[in-house]
Amino acid sequence: MLAQGWLLIVAGSALLPLPAAAAPDDKSSPVTPLENPGTWLHADEVPLSARKESGSLAVRLDVDPSGRVSGCTIVESNAPAVLNDAACAMFARHGRFKPARDETGKAIGSNYTIPGIHFTPD
Repeated sequence: MLAQGWLLIVAGSALLPLPAAAAPDDKSSPVTPLENPGTWLHADEVPLSARKESGSLAVRLDVDPSGRVSGCTIVESNAPAVLNDAACAMFARHGRFKPARDETGKAIGSNYTIPGIHFTPD
């Protein structure tokens, strides 16, 4: 009987090693919010001076391996800076994610883009 991991080649009468066992399945996964990101925006957290302002924006959130927001970049906006800043502050304060994972399943930093954020006056 042959040892496991060897293949007998009859034609050449030789024993050759088999390739190493196949790598485990890819365990990578993208970053995903734990809840609807719209719930992270709170009207009462918009500065009083900005509550009569309106505009739309899109943000890219940096997410650390623990699933917390570690950075926020405005990628598109027609809103005043005060609304951009308020949105980033709220996403950083309330945003929670299931972190991205590499092919071994290890949690890694990544980013998540949220388009179509609209602010309208009270």
